[in-house]
Order: sequence, then C-alpha cells, then structure tokens
Amino acid sequence: MEAYDHVIFQFPLYWYSYPPLLKKWFDDVLAYGWAYGSNGDKLNGKKLGLALSIGDKKENYQPEGSVSFTVDEVIAPFKAM
Repeated sequence: MEAYDHVIFQFPLYWYSYPPLLKKWFDDVLAYGWAYGSNGDKLNGKKLGLALSIGDKKENYQPEGSVSFTVDEVIAPFKAM
C-alpha cells in the first residue's frame, strides 16, 4: 500500500458494515505504528475510496426508506480513515 497514492476498498455491504474477512485484514494490516499511532504515518496523504455493492434499492437508503439511513451515513466510519 505504501507504493500507491490511491487505495480503493471494494466489498459488499454486510450488515451495514464490511465483511468479517475485511475487518480481519484491517486489523492485521492497518496496524498501530504503521497506519496510526505516534509513528503510524503510512496512510498520510493517500486518497482512500470505497466501491460498494448494497444488494438493495438505492431508495431504501434514504431517511424515509426501509433502512432509514443514507449510504453516506452507513459508511461514516470510513470517513474517519
């Protein structure tokens, strides 16, 4: 990941989050001291993007839809990266 300026995470939305194997990958790869923490600067300046499949109608991901949240609200934790 250090060699790239842009990193795209592509995954299906799974229970309003990422799949368990991607969570494990985040835990293993985006480690303290590398991705964050006092010396964790390897992601600084990188552009991170998401390519999601949601398996539902876009209309359902609205405040008045069956999900009651927008896709932007569901992916809010990724915006902290």
